[in-house]
Amino acid sequence: MKILITDDSESVREMLGMLIKDWGYQPVFAKDGEEAWSILIDDSPPRVAMVDWMMPRMDGLDLCKKIKTSPNLPFFYVVLITAKSSVEDVITGLEAGADDFLSKPVSPEELRSRLEVGARILGYQDKIFADAHKLEMEIAERKHIEERMNAYRKELEQSNDEKSRLLEEIKDLKKG
Repeated sequence: MKILITDDSESVREMLGMLIKDWGYQPVFAKDGEEAWSILIDDSPPRVAMVDWMMPRMDGLDLCKKIKTSPNLPFFYVVLITAKSSVEDVITGLEAGADDFLSKPVSPEELRSRLEVGARILGYQDKIFADAHKLEMEIAERKHIEERMNAYRKELEQSNDEKSRLLEEIKDLKKG
């Protein structure tokens, strides 16, 4: 699974990249929010993003808001990583659209666990979408079957009407 690492510090990007690579993930890097945004709107974006709060051009909060308010994007699991650590900062980050919040310095074990949570949530969401698609296909098939049954029923009614008409004509011929 690809994970986007967005931080204006090259050393932080490299350190996080080495960690997640060791854990079997494929790191994708961006040095600011605008570069991250261009990666996320690409055809095959990472579905997990680790985003620094304070960056030039577009900061992490603005990126979170943009991600979460863009209706045509898939769900991204966003971990806001920052030197900020107050309760107010956590609330601000989560309200901006982050799914998780970590304060620097980041514990590798905690980061790994949180990335696993993100991957698990994405797996659940993928299953829900797959199940929903399957149900939509089944509903469409049932509607098609129902339409065919209604067409056959109409044909049978017409055939029965024709038979009744013919029987009436035969009765009239016998009388006359």
